[in-house]
Amino acid sequence: MDQSRCVLIVDDDADSRQLTEILLRQELSGIPCEIGHAEDGLQAVARCQRADVVVMILDMHLPRLDGAAVLRAIKGLPNRPRVIAWTADPAALKHAADHGADHSIDKGRDLRELTTAVAACLVAAS
Repeated sequence: MDQSRCVLIVDDDADSRQLTEILLRQELSGIPCEIGHAEDGLQAVARCQRADVVVMILDMHLPRLDGAAVLRAIKGLPNRPRVIAWTADPAALKHAADHGADHSIDKGRDLRELTTAVAACLVAAS
């Protein structure tokens, strides 16, 4: 795995993180990258500060630091990752789009939209 290209899945639900990772590994098998996990907003920000996270899949409703606060915290990072806000809350998706998310995707929709957005972000970060 190319550890310099990390996709970080940020979700407080362990099953959601695991299923998302399985989906990404299956759909993005030709694109080398590491897949990491964070279960809350503080872990996500810390991971972005110490590692080369190029894409973050960000649930907007997180413990300790919500998705909106994560977006604010990473805004000034020199290598800010591309952010895909992924939640079933339409108001949170709009907020994410208005505050720096590169993509905003409804969690209840077709998962191909998520994998397509991740692939596009990885290609753009190359």
